[in-house]
Amino acid sequence: MRKVLKIFLIGTSFMVCGSEGVSGATITGSASIIFTGNLRLDSALNDQIGVAFDKAMFDANESIAKYSDQRDLARGFGNASVFSSQAATFQGLQNYSKIAVATGVMLGVQAPSFDPNYYDGIEDDIEVNGDVYAGVGVGVSLLNVGVTANSIRPGLYLNFMFGSVSLNPTDDINVSTTLIGVGVNYTLAKPKSGSFLLKWRGLSVGSGLIYHSSNITLALELDSFSENFLVNQPGVLIGGTIDVDPSLLLELKSKTVTIPLDITTSIQALQLLNFALGTGIDFNMGKTDIIVTADGDIAVSNINDPGALIQTVTPGLVSVDGSTKGVSPSFARLRIMSGLGFNFGPAKLDIPIRYYFGAGASFGLTAGVVF
Repeated sequence: MRKVLKIFLIGTSFMVCGSEGVSGATITGSASIIFTGNLRLDSALNDQIGVAFDKAMFDANESIAKYSDQRDLARGFGNASVFSSQAATFQGLQNYSKIAVATGVMLGVQAPSFDPNYYDGIEDDIEVNGDVYAGVGVGVSLLNVGVTANSIRPGLYLNFMFGSVSLNPTDDINVSTTLIGVGVNYTLAKPKSGSFLLKWRGLSVGSGLIYHSSNITLALELDSFSENFLVNQPGVLIGGTIDVDPSLLLELKSKTVTIPLDITTSIQALQLLNFALGTGIDFNMGKTDIIVTADGDIAVSNINDPGALIQTVTPGLVSVDGSTKGVSPSFARLRIMSGLGFNFGPAKLDIPIRYYFGAGASFGLTAGVVF
């Protein structure tokens, strides 16, 4: 989990520097202004502040210049959002008698690699390449209700899911997610009881339509850049430091529509454990927009004014141009599904695990009851 969060924090921090259709973020602004009431001195002071400001802004922009192409990163976050959209899955609750009600959460991950050793040097990889195919997404279904539709066709099941929540995993990150979906499932082979030890719970195929809206807001503190200024005239000595804080507020907005197709089976053991297995493919549409706004400032510090000539100091302003729009997730992704479930009479607890070819995965927790 620490490695997953590491990807999220590192990856999002560089997302501002460009993505599909964007050549890179640009930090601009206006310098602070000092007022003493002496026009000649004010002109000399603010000229020096302007020189220091330009140098600090040049350094700030140069520090992000290498991160000019982030298509992999943006698509990685879009894919992870899709992976997390199938929360409160019924894969471990198949072939119920009348009705099933579940709630659940799903964490989606698009990783550069599943080799644990890779992440020991992920910071260096980003430093060198400026891009990484990675992302994290979360989906929450507060309610997934399934019912049998035997009146239409024996073995047919229909379900509807909905969830809308806001989360604050850290003080600097806010995540809001909304899920709306419908599903259809059909039993190809009915369950068969072997003994108390084992029960085959049948073979099912399923599909549906899932809309997932996800907003991730991150306050990102970047290293500040400082330059000294000094005016030394007869009888006047004023100096200080101009500080440029390029910190940013990032808002990542993903809206996706997924059509899943899958086939699932499971085995119940000792009437307590349930082992699910399946495969499928997801067809994905939608887009991700990244909105970047300035969250820092420009200030004057370490002021040396022996004659107390300075009357006011007006802070400068920071602005950022680097928003990205219209990055699509991968259109089709094959997956293998598995899961471990626990049965407590009508109450069920299921832990779905899904592997997406191309180093993607999702992990979840589903709690429900069936009748």
